Amino acid sequence: MNNKLNFLLRTALSAATEDRDSFIERFSTVLEDYTGIDRQSGSNAGKHVLSGLSALKEELENAARNRQNVAKIDELSEQLAQINERLDEIMRELNTRKA
Repeated sequence: MNNKLNFLLRTALSAATEDRDSFIERFSTVLEDYTGIDRQSGSNAGKHVLSGLSALKEELENAARNRQNVAKIDELSEQLAQINERLDEIMRELNTRKA
């Protein structure tokens, strides 16, 4: 997923899940208006949707952390390769001085 879109989605999900009661109230009101269901069913549906949004938010945050960790691992691997190259150079230099 595009990093910018992922960030926007995580931000929107954070806003929705931060004030749970307000989200459930608004969602149930909209659901009642469009479907004509009773207040309790709308509230239950709002809680269910909020639970799914919270899980999605956590999954997106985990994916973002994983991407950051992979980037750090790649950077460390590159640094280790450079260190190994330098050690090889030093060993070659020491071997040529011995000879």
